[in-house]
Amino acid sequence: FICGFMLIQFSALSQNEEIQDPSNNAYDSLVHLYKNIYLGPSKERTEVIKQLATNSFDGMNSLNDRIKYLIEGISILERWDSTKLLIKGYNSLGRLYWLNGDADKSIQSVYKVAELSKSIKDTYWEAAAYANLGDSYKVQNDFGKALVYEKRAQLLYKLQKDSLTLFNVNSNISETYYQLGMLDSCRLMIEESLLYFKSNDPNFEYVNAILQGTQAKLVAVEGHY
Repeated sequence: FICGFMLIQFSALSQNEEIQDPSNNAYDSLVHLYKNIYLGPSKERTEVIKQLATNSFDGMNSLNDRIKYLIEGISILERWDSTKLLIKGYNSLGRLYWLNGDADKSIQSVYKVAELSKSIKDTYWEAAAYANLGDSYKVQNDFGKALVYEKRAQLLYKLQKDSLTLFNVNSNISETYYQLGMLDSCRLMIEESLLYFKSNDPNFEYVNAILQGTQAKLVAVEGHY
């Protein structure tokens, strides 16, 4: 996907990318639960949560099995007051569904991330969920709906005042405007995106290549920039 920053969240939603590093996702959530909640007299329950944590991210398991284990882990988390852990769990579930080719269930999971994040006023995850929804709908060529969620992400990222996320989401919006035929808005958003670009930071390069592609298409249509 376009938004390279989301690689650390549910991020790029790449259809070809497997999860190799379980850090910062539901694996951490389940291990946290294992270490801090289930340590105690019930060795059976401790072992169950440990295995769920491991199997959810074991590349030797099929995606269907990993989804099953993660759903079981989430069902345990839902019995506790663990909203932040649930957010990470649903975020990872959305990614696994996407990798498994189930876009509808993936989107449902990301909606859950947005809902839970909003309930605890966690704008970091709420913005990430909206950005991921924008990417998801864009891949499905539903550019109108993509724009709605990209705009929501943009508002929250402006509050966070982070140059990288603003550059990413504005670049995404530029492409969405182009796809919708809103060429004047596309041009203005490209200009706004470039205000946040840092040429000496490699984290900006991937999305910048996408932005330059959008700009090239705009020039081809309009004959100038």
